[in-house]
Amino acid sequence: MFGIMTTKIVVSNIRFPEDEWLQLRAAASSMGMSVNEYMRYLFRTETIKSITGIKKTSSKARGYEALEAFINRRYKRKPMGASEDDKIIYDI
Repeated sequence: MFGIMTTKIVVSNIRFPEDEWLQLRAAASSMGMSVNEYMRYLFRTETIKSITGIKKTSSKARGYEALEAFINRRYKRKPMGASEDDKIIYDI
């Protein structure tokens, strides 16, 4: 009769620092998705933008801006400097 098309699912491990994982969970939760669903959504969205050359989508998913801002902030932040204890210990 009619064949049902199935997609093979690959299971993988991805490691995140805890603060990034919590942010990812919060973003997924705000959209009513599991982390798995949310990551697949982000992957599809970014892949489509890459293939089509589109820089912006007409409507971003709610919560995506928070994740994007978090990632940008994480990698552009300035050093915090030494604490008072560090200054004493390391004679700074």
